[in-house]
Amino acid sequence: MQELGPFAFWPVLGATFAAISLFALYRMTQSVSVPMEATESYLGVIPTASPVAVEAAGVWAAEHAEAEAETDKSL
Repeated sequence: MQELGPFAFWPVLGATFAAISLFALYRMTQSVSVPMEATESYLGVIPTASPVAVEAAGVWAAEHAEAEAETDKSL
C-alpha cells in the first residue's frame, strides 16, 4: 500500500483472484475424475445424531441406491 497507493488495492485484489481462478482451471484439467462406480451416496447425518438415526439413514441410502441401480439397468 505504501509503494502503490490505496488505489492499487482493487487491481491487486483482482489480479490475485484471477491467478487463483486460472490455477483452479489448470488443476481441474490435471486431476483424473473418479469413476461413478467408485463413488458412494452421501449420508447427510449430523454428528450428534443417535445411533438409531444413523442406522435408519444408512438403510434408506442402501434402499435408494438399489432402486437407482435397478432404474439404471432398465434404461
